Amino acid sequence: MDLGAKLNGKRVLITGASSGLGENFARLAAGCKAKVVIAARRKARLEKLAKELEQLGAPQVTVIEMDAASEPSIDAAFAQIDASGDMLDVVVNNAGVSNDGLALTLPTKDFDDLMAVNMRAVWLVSVRAAQRWQAAGRGGSIINIASIQGERVMPGITPYSTSK
Repeated sequence: MDLGAKLNGKRVLITGASSGLGENFARLAAGCKAKVVIAARRKARLEKLAKELEQLGAPQVTVIEMDAASEPSIDAAFAQIDASGDMLDVVVNNAGVSNDGLALTLPTKDFDDLMAVNMRAVWLVSVRAAQRWQAAGRGGSIINIASIQGERVMPGITPYSTSK
């Protein structure tokens, strides 16, 4: 499979793009000449990454400040994407958080905060993209990033493992 040919000219949204895997996915998409939409909470980091992606060959880079734990923030991100007039082709649900602590003593709020990003946001972002594709009578691709921790549990990260 020639990934470059598949992504060339496609508009790709990557959540959690301000660091780690998301940043690397953004670099990969830019190198394949995709139009990259990078979204995360840390806008300054995204703006720095945007300059790098342009140098890597992305024909267009859009920076969107988005808190994956917030439905209004996700809706605002999609409103910004819609305003460009250029529909997404690919969504990479990469945003994720972890927390430390034993499941038996972890506050419910910490569990809820983790699930809001690692599970609820994946669903919300996927639904928002799919609604637009359905309305336009076309399809798209959704890539959900998992973790090896979804296959096994290590002490102190049970909620994270559950979410993956």
